[in-house]
Amino acid sequence: MLASVYQPPRIDTFSGDPNRKGDAEFEIWRDQIQSLIDSNIYPPEALTPAVRRSLKGHAAGVLTTMRRDATVEQIIKKLEGSFGEMEDGAALLERFYRDSRQRDDETAVEFGDRLERAIHTVKRHGGIRESAIDEALMTVFWRNLKEDRVIDIARPQKEKCKTFEDLKKIVRIAEREVRDRASIKSQGKHTPARQSHQSVAAERTAVDEADSYGNMEKLLKAMTKPMQSLQDRIDELEKKQLPW
Repeated sequence: MLASVYQPPRIDTFSGDPNRKGDAEFEIWRDQIQSLIDSNIYPPEALTPAVRRSLKGHAAGVLTTMRRDATVEQIIKKLEGSFGEMEDGAALLERFYRDSRQRDDETAVEFGDRLERAIHTVKRHGGIRESAIDEALMTVFWRNLKEDRVIDIARPQKEKCKTFEDLKKIVRIAEREVRDRASIKSQGKHTPARQSHQSVAAERTAVDEADSYGNMEKLLKAMTKPMQSLQDRIDELEKKQLPW
């Protein structure tokens, strides 16, 4: 019987170094692995090598003390000791309410996604019930948005929101509106300058055309005078040739 062939699962890299670009946070990396375990798509002989390959730097070094046949669950438990949260659920929940702030370099959606990851870590450690997660997210998210203009635009719709996803959506719309207004305002600053240049160009064209018409008028007058003299001369000759 031929052995089944599996496409290796795609797993984010994790090193434990917060400054390493492209690395996932430990909680995200672990959730990816847990999702793969729960899916039952990959057998251990396909999943375990992929998990080992996803580890870099310090995290990969931790595995050197483990047996080569260690299971995925054993690997996760080992890394928990080095990189997992050290606080209990209550302390994590307190930190969630106290320290969560939208960063200057992240959008409202990114801030909301980060809060969701944090609250699920709290839940995993027994700090909050599933039924209380949505209310906690809505409270912390709204209270710690960084832009007053976004808050002002979203406020009339806030009371209609029944879930965190509803709130995140109206804030995302408000954030886009603020960005669009700023873009229009920025474009408006340059419009007068362009109009000024166009006006100057139009005025120059009008002056050039006026000069052209003036020159043409002078030319016509200059041509008309000798022609009139010639016509007078012809008339005079014709009168002389008449029999009477």
